[in-house]
Amino acid sequence: MPASVRVVLAEAISEGAPAYNAGDAKGCVLIYRVALEAIRNCTGLEGAVRDRIGACLDLVAHSHDTNINARTLRRMLDSLLEDTFTSEVIVPCDVSIPSADWEAILGKRAVKPTVGLHARSTDEPDSSRQPTCSSLRLGGTTDELHLGRSWRQLTGLAGWAARCDHAVVPADSAIHLLGGVNRGAWCYGDAWHSVDGGKSWEQTGRLPPPWCARSGHCAVHVEGGGGRILVLGGAGKDAMLNDVWRSADAGSSWTVLTAKAEWKPRYGHRALCVGSDNIVLIGGVTIGGFLADVWTSLDGGLSWTAAAATMCAPWPARAAHSVAKLRGAHGDMLMMLAGMSEDGPLQDVWQSWDAGNNWDLLTSCAPWAARSGATAVALGDCEAMLLGGFTGNEYLSDVWTTGDGGRTWGQLKSAAPWPPRYCHAALLTSGALLVLGGHSGSNSLRDVWQSP
Repeated sequence: MPASVRVVLAEAISEGAPAYNAGDAKGCVLIYRVALEAIRNCTGLEGAVRDRIGACLDLVAHSHDTNINARTLRRMLDSLLEDTFTSEVIVPCDVSIPSADWEAILGKRAVKPTVGLHARSTDEPDSSRQPTCSSLRLGGTTDELHLGRSWRQLTGLAGWAARCDHAVVPADSAIHLLGGVNRGAWCYGDAWHSVDGGKSWEQTGRLPPPWCARSGHCAVHVEGGGGRILVLGGAGKDAMLNDVWRSADAGSSWTVLTAKAEWKPRYGHRALCVGSDNIVLIGGVTIGGFLADVWTSLDGGLSWTAAAATMCAPWPARAAHSVAKLRGAHGDMLMMLAGMSEDGPLQDVWQSWDAGNNWDLLTSCAPWAARSGATAVALGDCEAMLLGGFTGNEYLSDVWTTGDGGRTWGQLKSAAPWPPRYCHAALLTSGALLVLGGHSGSNSLRDVWQSP
């Protein structure tokens, strides 16, 4: 694509992204939409590109959710901008957006820009405003632009030992890593924390946690609880566990809430907080096989009841699956995907709007390979990212994203620079996406990677 298209894309993002981050989703949509309409109408544009833009604009025209519309339009801008740097075919065309149109658009915004958008028009050439590749990596817009695409290693030798099947949670302005196992070695009963975004790590507390060494467990940060963290179940050295431990001070001290919860001992399950003191636990594997149950605690993990009416959810029993809580048009939504079942790895996606009581199948055959031990990270409204996993034959380092709660997916990276892995941890913190540890081939890992 020509540089004039690149100018419009880059400057639309430089104005639209701050508007969205400031709470002006409507103003962001106006900016993104007019930029895409101008590009679609420019002469000489490839027909396939014009059709892609048209389909995106049509989708937004039939939606009334401005947050989802802003993200839909942004993904199209990102895709086109990436094409301007990777496409070898340069098609002559010119983009005309009269400055009066931009002034009218910016005048409708709830949040006024600190810097005006000066898109080049046909009668106002301005070569001084041609952005270079490096200039697009500055100004605060590239962090969002390259989330999941660009990566850097924060450390290859973290303070904690190499491990997988560990738990990682943010709490009390720090990242906390708990337990895990080094394949072929004993599992760990330690707790670590990082206050600098994962670069350096210190052991938490003067003594090891009182809960026994374990792997395949879950850790949950209780919403509204400051430094409250729960550790639930897992596989110990001698037995599977169904205990629940609570820390009120971000891991420095612990209290056992119950040594034997109502749910079966298990590992490879998933748990997350869906509201103040409201915890949901999903699936896993126990002695005798994989599980398809959902349990809910309304008192912060002290007592539990079966959430699914039949105590057997409609999806195939599984462990090492991924679950994320997303914001949707009708409130919070749980998205569950992939995992290991009796018949092998899965590639399905399920959705629940009522904290796991009822589930809808979105797709039984997602475009990514069937896998277990992957991680799914919630990014925003109906948006999430899927990273890595294991197919049964191959360790993966691919990155996929969805903007509609898991119904459709696009691949960001076929192979990220971090070593392929599964049973790793990933989380979004302070606008950065982290991947921590995991198992790759014959070795467990002790590295931390960040995007962007």
